[in-house]
Amino acid sequence: MKWKLYFQYIGPALFLCAYYFLLSSYPTVVTDEPWYANTAYNFKNGLGLINTSTGWRGGDELFLYTVMLGGWFKIFGTSLLSGRAMSVVLGALSVWGCYHFAKSQNLSKLMTAVLVALFSVSNLVFIVARRIRPEIVVLCCLVWGIVWMSRALQKKSFKMKPLLMAFALFFVSSFSHPLGAYVTVSAGLSFLLLPSLGIWDKVKATGAITFLCTALIAFYVFLWGLFKDVSFIEFIRVSVFESKRLTTTGGFFDTFYTNWTFVFPSYVLGVKRFFIVAVEAVVLAYGLTIFRRSIMIRFLSWMALIFILGTFFTMHYFFRVGFVFPHVILLMTLVLMSHHSYYLVLPRWRYFMLAVVLAYGCNHLAGDVWMLWKHRYTTPYSVIETQLDAAIPDHTVVLTHLPFWFALKSNRIFCNNTYFSSTPYSGITDPNLVDQFEYAVVTDAFSTGISPTTGEKELLYGLLGGPYYNQVMEVVSKKGAVLINTLTFPGYGTIRVYQF
Repeated sequence: MKWKLYFQYIGPALFLCAYYFLLSSYPTVVTDEPWYANTAYNFKNGLGLINTSTGWRGGDELFLYTVMLGGWFKIFGTSLLSGRAMSVVLGALSVWGCYHFAKSQNLSKLMTAVLVALFSVSNLVFIVARRIRPEIVVLCCLVWGIVWMSRALQKKSFKMKPLLMAFALFFVSSFSHPLGAYVTVSAGLSFLLLPSLGIWDKVKATGAITFLCTALIAFYVFLWGLFKDVSFIEFIRVSVFESKRLTTTGGFFDTFYTNWTFVFPSYVLGVKRFFIVAVEAVVLAYGLTIFRRSIMIRFLSWMALIFILGTFFTMHYFFRVGFVFPHVILLMTLVLMSHHSYYLVLPRWRYFMLAVVLAYGCNHLAGDVWMLWKHRYTTPYSVIETQLDAAIPDHTVVLTHLPFWFALKSNRIFCNNTYFSSTPYSGITDPNLVDQFEYAVVTDAFSTGISPTTGEKELLYGLLGGPYYNQVMEVVSKKGAVLINTLTFPGYGTIRVYQF
């Protein structure tokens, strides 16, 4: 009884404590965090689902996560630490789901401990559960959806109620992020590929799942009518068919090739995660071949493969954070394989298998510890929030970087991520806009091209940094702005505050 208490309650509690460590220091503010937090802040204040920091696609479209975050801000206040704390709580809820998955699969104490530990130290979970991003909702729904799927597939037939609960969770996650739709489709196709289920069973399940998803879409469209001014049909037309999220040029195979070229630098990270990826590749291959007699292993392996292929062929581009979903699926598969084979192999192979799992977990843990160690002196963002908020009066027009939004949330800001096509201005050098600036807050720390989460040089983080910094300084110089404060913070460089 004590070990059940440990994994069910103390395990998630330890996850909360461990993930709270340096939570506002690592990673430094990622651009998407204020992007989403701004919409949640506006929703909390009764302004509706609008994005006023950049003007576009900041949780104002697929708004489940934004509404959740807005409610969280209402209770705990609006800050980087508060927003990230909600992700940590959802991560702990996912750990609790891992325990229930282990329980449904009758895993031993050892394998339950391994599953909870591997999930907790995972590099990708470590990033997703420490950021203000909607993927954490998809991850939580994924884990609990798999829990209900494991309950539905315990026999050669299936149980309808847990099956529908699983697909409700999978599908609802798509109201937070498009990858939730890929999770749902992957789960559906994997279910249909199970040979142990009869044709009639699959027909009944498909009909019930289709009806469920249709009802959920209808409810979402109803909520859309309450929260949004733009019609849902217009949203589908613009944000799905006319956006660059899906394959638009070059065809499916060109998209697959483009995404494949990003795997090594973006996911494998050179040699840092090579062993991790090699283990996951073997797990996927074994799950579809040697261990295919296990209905749950077969389902999970197909789900991971279909998700990867589906996103690689149709998403333009598929970035690193999306790998967390097939990664968690394969992590669960790895533990299931270890459980099924532990007493079926010779002792020497048993020790080898445990050594591989241990090395896999240590590789993850080493990456987590190394990044925390590197950022141990990074200034907590709450310090920056306090000092910038004191230096800049509320309700003024500020030229700045989007990562400083949390400190300037009561101001009207323009930044390098502003979509000027949604404003009357052509850019930050537009004379009509320049005349409105009252303050500028600028640093060259965002011009390095270093990813806040991996420490690697990436074009995404350097493309706009240098030119934008130079443009801001040009505006400051031409308008004769006065330097009124200089603040130096490890991780954020020297922040200069100018008054026009």
